[in-house]
Amino acid sequence: MRFSRDRRGQSVVVGTVILFGFLILALGIYQVQVVPTENANVEFEHSQQVEDDFGDLRNDVLRAGSTGSTGSTQVRLGTRYPARTFFINPPPVSGSLETEPTGPIRVLNATVGDGAHQNARDFWNTSPSFETRSLRYDAEYNEFDGAPELVYEHSVVAAEFDDAVLLRTGQTVVSEERISLTALSGSVSETGVVPRSVDPRAVSASDTTVPLEPRGGQITLELPTAVGNASALADRWNGSLPPNATATNATGEALRVTLDNVSDDRPYRLALSEVSLDNTGDTEPEYIVPVGSQRASVGDTVAVEVRDRYNNPVPDATVTFEGTTDGINVTNETNDDGRVYF
Repeated sequence: MRFSRDRRGQSVVVGTVILFGFLILALGIYQVQVVPTENANVEFEHSQQVEDDFGDLRNDVLRAGSTGSTGSTQVRLGTRYPARTFFINPPPVSGSLETEPTGPIRVLNATVGDGAHQNARDFWNTSPSFETRSLRYDAEYNEFDGAPELVYEHSVVAAEFDDAVLLRTGQTVVSEERISLTALSGSVSETGVVPRSVDPRAVSASDTTVPLEPRGGQITLELPTAVGNASALADRWNGSLPPNATATNATGEALRVTLDNVSDDRPYRLALSEVSLDNTGDTEPEYIVPVGSQRASVGDTVAVEVRDRYNNPVPDATVTFEGTTDGINVTNETNDDGRVYF
């Protein structure tokens, strides 16, 4: 019997090799085309989640500045891809969350009106400014090329693209007759994949408002910004401002919001606050105002309120009442409302 010309098994072997080749080709196509597309979807969804986190953080900051409450928001810095048995994923996405100093908030061409005590007007005649920061998020995505960097500053979450700027929230700085400014302090520097908590805490909550009137021109708010394209940012702000305000980019690194002057009997009310992102910072006394009548008789109780540079009450401040006729001095500390009674 001769076996040299027996080819009965060749077709099976050839077919198996061809099928195996098709399998390898299909796996390669899936790895090159399908896996990146699915990973891009994972990254896009993560980008949307971070925008939601920033919106929650913005609300916590505003709430802390207006009421003194303390909040906590988790920001999902990065994300991981679903496990794949036969395919290879790139490294997990890492994100960074950092504060950066931007300069001072300034209120220009303005003075505190007659509705406030003389001590408050004297303080504002010194043209105070308020240092602030911006909070920026950026992610190193492997497949999703259209993700913006997120910036929070002055009540607004801005999405900064390569050639555009969009607002993800509205602004609360200016309403028809109210100005609300919150200085951001503290330092945050986080990089990684796992979520990180940010805990806004009020250093000075806006318990008090003061009347603000123009002095030598229109009232102008100078708001420093970390957004690179400040002109595009100003255009977006104009879509969010009330009719009595206009935003421009006059300095290159700050927005200028110009306010139409209101009547003397209806001045703007200014509310100021400071919120820390790292649980640090203290407020210091700047001036003092009487509570109630400024006239008192023997036996009456006299009350005063100690305020900080944001025009808000300062608790646990030491106040000394100096007697003018008998030489007796009395020292007390202010209560939680910033007031002390003699």
